[in-house]
Amino acid sequence: MDIQKLKISLEHIIEGFKREVASLRTGRATPALVEDIEVDCYGSTEERRRELVKMLGKHTEEARIRIRRDREDALRDVDRREKAKEISEDERFRQKNDIQKLVDEVNKKIEDSAAAKEKEIMTV
Repeated sequence: MDIQKLKISLEHIIEGFKREVASLRTGRATPALVEDIEVDCYGSTEERRRELVKMLGKHTEEARIRIRRDREDALRDVDRREKAKEISEDERFRQKNDIQKLVDEVNKKIEDSAAAKEKEIMTV
């Protein structure tokens, strides 16, 4: 797996993660819809929000696992190419560094998206 294929694969992981996370909604309503209804919902609203945060954590970890799997595939491919004398040892180290930088960037995007979504979920 070369760097371009890894980039594409990681972008698909980010897009998939964002789609999964976007489905986590707190069901906010406008005040006009519920202003005449009296309900004690703060306890169960809080419980539901915590459940959504747990689900968010699960989706985040699944995305990290997919990223690690793709990274390992790319690193194995670089090692294989060096053993086959397709690339030099210096090129292997450069490509491994590039792969790790790319993975770090993607992990940062996932973390930022997860943090923003958690803040959104926990906002009353």
